Amino acid sequence: MIDAKIGLRNLGRNRRRTLLTGSLISFGVLCLIVFQALKVGMHNQMILSTTSLDSGILQIHAPEYRNNRTGLQPLAQPDQLVAKLTGHHIAFSARLKTAALILAGPQSSMLSISGVHPDHERQITQIAANLVEGTYLQSAETIVLSRSLAQAMSLAVGDQVTVMAQDSGGQPALIPLRIQGLYDTGLPSFDNTHAYVTLDTMQHLLKADNVITEIAIHSTLNAQSQAESQLHELLDERYVITRWQQNLPDLVQLIELNDTTMSILIVIVFSLVGMGILNTMTMVTYERFQEFGLLSAMGYPPAGVLRMVLYEALFLGVGSAIVGSFVASLICIWLSQHGLDLSQFTSSNPYFTNAHILYPQTRLIDVVSAAAMACLTCVISSVFPAWKVSHLDPVEALRHQ
Repeated sequence: MIDAKIGLRNLGRNRRRTLLTGSLISFGVLCLIVFQALKVGMHNQMILSTTSLDSGILQIHAPEYRNNRTGLQPLAQPDQLVAKLTGHHIAFSARLKTAALILAGPQSSMLSISGVHPDHERQITQIAANLVEGTYLQSAETIVLSRSLAQAMSLAVGDQVTVMAQDSGGQPALIPLRIQGLYDTGLPSFDNTHAYVTLDTMQHLLKADNVITEIAIHSTLNAQSQAESQLHELLDERYVITRWQQNLPDLVQLIELNDTTMSILIVIVFSLVGMGILNTMTMVTYERFQEFGLLSAMGYPPAGVLRMVLYEALFLGVGSAIVGSFVASLICIWLSQHGLDLSQFTSSNPYFTNAHILYPQTRLIDVVSAAAMACLTCVISSVFPAWKVSHLDPVEALRHQ
């Protein structure tokens, strides 16, 4: 206990040096907590914004869907499947999707067209909420396009286009449709490749009565596992349940890349902190050679000297970590209320939030981990100078000038 008291008092012997070193540690802890909170918030917003564009958190497909995505892969007994999901109050949208060609005079464009139930689709995606002209699907033989695609093809609400696709028999099929609404998500890469019609219209076009190829499920990220377990209990082997991680592999890779970058940042920050602590404790022990030599000459055990120096480093790390964590928490609270505008960096990123405003999400485990790593780095960086002074020859130490 006496070792800890002496180690704590030693921090006040050179307050300027203690303050400078503590500021370095606090700044490192602050950076890690804030960056980690921004990273978690960015990842969650990327996931939610991307899944709300089209995929949903979970999807249900036929088993053949994984091996063959070019042709129609109908879900077995769609009426019974829809009834089960409705009876268990699961938010879902049944779809019939295919690649199609939109023709308007000399203009044409290839895209993915989805036949949906308008009311159900509103629960899964934000397309209806992003309408800028006209209305969402309210009648048959109408289509909703993006504003950017309509402008590129010189189209407006009320104009007629022709949709050509391959029907269930492999033959080309055409249908004239009137543009009922235009949407704008702010992501041209998505907007220019997606269009929407009613499910009945799509089934009529593809000659696929009572056929659906996909069901998208809505859920929060925290409830994803619970929703997936519920679906596995309801459905048999005729249906395959896929997570957003399987449906959006590019997004998963981007998140993994960000995690790797964050790991590199952690190593760099704590390497700098470690070098700062090593330098400080080396100077501290060098200045006190005579003091440590006197303690050894009086019979103070080497282990006690070792503990004294390590306690000094530990208390420095704990105090600095507390200050850094407190300031970082205040910054994260402020940012969570006001957000961080990244629109100039993310305007064309298909995996980022539509609003382009980043809100950090602070987790207790991240705060505790950053503080613990700071304390551990302080102790580890002090092991060598502590070991050195604990093995000093008392006579040589007392002669040190």
